Amino acid sequence: EYYSDEVIEVVIIGNIFKELKLRPSVLSEYRLTGEIGEISETFENYHSESDHLYLEDESGRILLVGPEVNSSHLVTGITVAVKGRVLADGQFQVSDWCHLYHSIPTEPVSYDNSILGSSYVLLVSGLEFGSTSSNSSSTIDVPLEFSTQLLADFVTGRLGGSNDIELASRITRVIIAGNSVTPIDSELFKERYLTTAQQQFISSPTKQLDEFLSQILGSCAVDLIPGPLDPTNSSLPQQPFNPCLLPNSYRFNTFSATTNPYEISLTMPSNENDNNNSSSLSEIRIIGHSGEPVDDIRRQTRNKLDHEQLRKPVDILSDTFLWGHICPTAPDTISAFPFTHDDPFIILPPDSSNSKLPPTIYFSGNQDEFDWKLESVSHSEKDHSSPLLSVCIPKFSSTREAVLINLDNYQCSILKFGV
Repeated sequence: EYYSDEVIEVVIIGNIFKELKLRPSVLSEYRLTGEIGEISETFENYHSESDHLYLEDESGRILLVGPEVNSSHLVTGITVAVKGRVLADGQFQVSDWCHLYHSIPTEPVSYDNSILGSSYVLLVSGLEFGSTSSNSSSTIDVPLEFSTQLLADFVTGRLGGSNDIELASRITRVIIAGNSVTPIDSELFKERYLTTAQQQFISSPTKQLDEFLSQILGSCAVDLIPGPLDPTNSSLPQQPFNPCLLPNSYRFNTFSATTNPYEISLTMPSNENDNNNSSSLSEIRIIGHSGEPVDDIRRQTRNKLDHEQLRKPVDILSDTFLWGHICPTAPDTISAFPFTHDDPFIILPPDSSNSKLPPTIYFSGNQDEFDWKLESVSHSEKDHSSPLLSVCIPKFSSTREAVLINLDNYQCSILKFGV
C-alpha cells in the first residue's frame, strides 16, 4: 500500500522471522522418505548464507532486503523498527533499523582488586551432583566431589587464609544457575520394580545437592535456579525444585528455590553517599538463566568464520538485552509455556507503567568458559543510561570455576577450585 514510483520512506514495526534453510523438519523428512522417524541429518549450526529475514505482525509478513539486513546475527522473535521503502516486487528495502535498547561505548576503568568491596555475589552453574568420571567432560583430575566441597568450605569461611576468610564473609548471596544434578538413565524408570540399591542411586544426586546447600545456607542466602538437566519441567519458564527433593535446604529461611529465568532486586547502600547515611540506598536488579537461550541463538547465527570466532557467548547475551527479550527464539525453537496476554521474558524499560529498574547484572549459566562485559545501555530518548554487566558462568563440572562479582564496582573475578 506504500509502494510508489517516488522514494517514500516509512517506518514499520514488527517481529523478525528468520527462515533457516538448514533447520531440521519432520515434515520435510516425511516428504522425502514417506516415514516418520528420527531426523536423518542434523547440523551443529543451522545458519546459512541463504537464510532470509521477514518482518511480520498480525496482518502478514514482508521480506527484508538491502545492505543493512544481516541475517547472520539475528534470530526469530526480535521486535524491531525498520525504516525504508516498499519495492515493486513487494520486498522492503531497509535503510535503517533499531531495537529497544542500544549500547553506549564506554572507556574501561581500572580498579584496585586488592581493595575488598562491601558485598559480593557468587555465581556458579553446572555443579552436576551425581556425575561420574565416565560422563564428565572435564579434563581436570581433581574429583568433582572434592571441588564442590572446597567451594562449600570457601563460602563458609573454612578455607584459605585471613584474606580469603574476610572475602568470604562479604559474600551476601550465592546464585546457582542450573544443572545442579546429573539426570538418571531413563532405562531405570522402565523397570516395574526397583531394588533398594537402584532407589538409592536415583535419589543420590538430589541428596548430595541437599547436603551441599545445607552447609552454606548458614552463612549466606542461596538462590537455586533449575536447568535443563534438573528434575523439573523442561519448558520455560522452569518451575522451582520441589520441596520433597531438598527437605533439609527448605528448612532454612535463607534458601530460595526460584524459576528459570531468574530475577531479584537487591537493596544496597548507595555509592554516592559520602556521609554514611544509612537511609541512602540503591537498588541492583539481577536477572539471568541457565544458558538455554544463548545456546539456542548460537545454533542459529554465524559465530565463526574460517575457525575464527566472530561472536562470543557474552556478546549474544548482551544482544538479547539490547533486543529487550531474554529468550526471543521461544517457543519457535525452545519449548516454552504458552502465554496469551503477557510475555514474562520481555525486558521492559523504565517508564510510568513499569517501576522496575533495568537489570544491572545479566548472566547466563552453563557456558564453556568464563567471560564478562561491562557497558552502558541507553533506555530512552532522554539520554538516560545505566551500567549493564553481562556475565557468562562456566560449567563447574568441567572447569571447577565460580564467578565472584563486586557489587560496588561490578568487577568480576574467577575462583578456581581445581588443583
